[in-house]
Amino acid sequence: VTLTVADPFHPPVTASAVLVVSNLPPTVSISDPDEGARVLQGDPLTITAAYSDLGAGDAHTYDVDFCDGYSTLGAAHSGSIVVTHVVAAPQTCPVTVWVTDDSGAYAESTVTVTVAPRPVTISGTGSILLDGRRATLKTAVSRDLAGRLSGTTRITRGVHAFAATTIGRLTAVGRQATWAGSGRWDGRPGFRYLVTVVDNPPGVADRVRLQVTGPSGSIVLSGAGATLPGGALALVWR
Repeated sequence: VTLTVADPFHPPVTASAVLVVSNLPPTVSISDPDEGARVLQGDPLTITAAYSDLGAGDAHTYDVDFCDGYSTLGAAHSGSIVVTHVVAAPQTCPVTVWVTDDSGAYAESTVTVTVAPRPVTISGTGSILLDGRRATLKTAVSRDLAGRLSGTTRITRGVHAFAATTIGRLTAVGRQATWAGSGRWDGRPGFRYLVTVVDNPPGVADRVRLQVTGPSGSIVLSGAGATLPGGALALVWR
């Protein structure tokens, strides 16, 4: 940059200096959802962000990292970013939006969201063959909007019976649900159980996996298979 000054009585004089114009990074802010927002498992989670840059001629790209490892890239324009993704598993985790200009400068914004377990009910009766003998599951277990578990599970095989007294966990994805807890085998406490049910479409037999272990960890009952005719198991999302 050169400045020249002259008057009628003297020749021009000049002064020069070097001006360095540096690139400034963009700015970005997530406007929706709010920090700590909740979304039900299986429902779409939409991230809305606004960005700006003093460099009017800069071009931008964005990267949105969701809490389940899913990431999406795109070319940002018009100052806004809207991305929707379904997080399948319940969890509390951060979602981060990155905006990068064509000089490599970037900005980020993060919001923490909770993907809450979706209410679900598994109910009905189903029997499978274990070593040639019928084992029958009769159940009605639920998880409500607050994540509370309730219900009953009973497994019989011949003269033996298991009755659940607690439900320690319940996970469900699509048509499959798994739950576990403790209970009594032939009236004796201290036994553990694990049940998995696949509620197949009409015309396709449901599938059941059963396991009961004793207080020492020994397996009392274990097996899996397609349900026999005459029963019906249902997995219902709410």
